Amino acid sequence: MARRACLGFIFPCQDMRDDYLPLLAAVGGAVEAHFAVIESVDDHDPAALAQYGGRIEDLRPGIERLRPRCPDVVVYACTSGSFGCAVGPERQAAEMAAEAGVPAINTTQAFGAAVRALGVQRVAVAGTYPAATVALFAAYLRRHGVAVVSQSALNLPTGDAVTELPAADVYRFIASGDDPAAEAVLVPDTALTTTRHIAGLEVELGKPVLTANQVTVWYALRVVGVPARAPGFGRLLASPPGPLSTM
Repeated sequence: MARRACLGFIFPCQDMRDDYLPLLAAVGGAVEAHFAVIESVDDHDPAALAQYGGRIEDLRPGIERLRPRCPDVVVYACTSGSFGCAVGPERQAAEMAAEAGVPAINTTQAFGAAVRALGVQRVAVAGTYPAATVALFAAYLRRHGVAVVSQSALNLPTGDAVTELPAADVYRFIASGDDPAAEAVLVPDTALTTTRHIAGLEVELGKPVLTANQVTVWYALRVVGVPARAPGFGRLLASPPGPLSTM
């Protein structure tokens, strides 16, 4: 029996596996997933992210907890802790890969790859973070050639605060973050439970909805060479795969 591909996810502070498991189950038996939760400063303020976000010394315990599982890829499942960290998402991933001895990615890179795979050029950003942090994510996208036509912020200071949002409020917030000029809506927070809402939102809005946990799983599957097809979890996971590249 062939060995299944193994995905290793690292969560900062909040254990979000319940948002991942239904999506992974829809992929089928080609993969197994393991999760590690690390201690991290839970603060969405840009200054705190620059000082504490996604540091290799904080990620190292997660990498070590996953190592016995022999992951084929190590994934830092965090958006703000990758686009807002001092070294940037690309160097962060490189440092993780050097530590783990296998490929490593983060959620910011996953958003870049997903946008490129769908051929999207104009997006709306619906962020739970403070406005200044949403602006950092928008600036990252713009630096890499993506036009951000609108951005909205819930101004929640921590991931813990995000996890307390009722499901109905999550749906309404994402829907309200759309803009007629946008080709897709991006929702950059892995502490937000979103995968259950994607299919309904795409029907209502008539465009792809890319959420942090969705794109993280999609990109991890692509990196290990597993077909990223999961019916019911949005256009990204229903479409034939586009070219795999990051920003």
